[in-house]
Amino acid sequence: MSQFFVALIRTFVVLLALSSTSSALAASHHHASSMQASSHACPMHPKVVGQAGDDCPKCGMKLAPVTAASHACPMHPKVVGQAGDDCPKCGMKLAPVTSASHACPMHPKVVGQAGDECPKCGMKLAPVTEASHACPMHPKVIGQAGDDCPKCGMALQASAAAHGHAKQH
Repeated sequence: MSQFFVALIRTFVVLLALSSTSSALAASHHHASSMQASSHACPMHPKVVGQAGDDCPKCGMKLAPVTAASHACPMHPKVVGQAGDDCPKCGMKLAPVTSASHACPMHPKVVGQAGDECPKCGMKLAPVTEASHACPMHPKVIGQAGDDCPKCGMALQASAAAHGHAKQH
């Protein structure tokens, strides 16, 4: 008789475990699908997301549609938003995001647009061009057709190696 009760208890425990696992899986699936379907966020608390008509639990504001950031702060590029927004760090108006077409000849990591100046050295930014030539004696020295190697003075020659990760001349 006691073996019967032990078997009955084991069966009950297994059924209980299976039902809680399936409900947990269903809840996590529902949570994941609701997170993927979140199309609105709080204007004051962007991490609070939901659906149209939802309210922010922190401030009570209606959630606004989420749109891709098209503007960034000129001084704080990680601060992004939409046209007309202000940077919360410095108060500047966010500027349209554009791809960098120019770089500083002395500081290649400083990029910008035509007419911009390097904040480190004050030089005008030059158009970004892909290096297509390399020195036959110093393959890490790369540049354009007509450039000379600053180490040995040889003319740079067309090379597939110029497309690597070397310093630009």
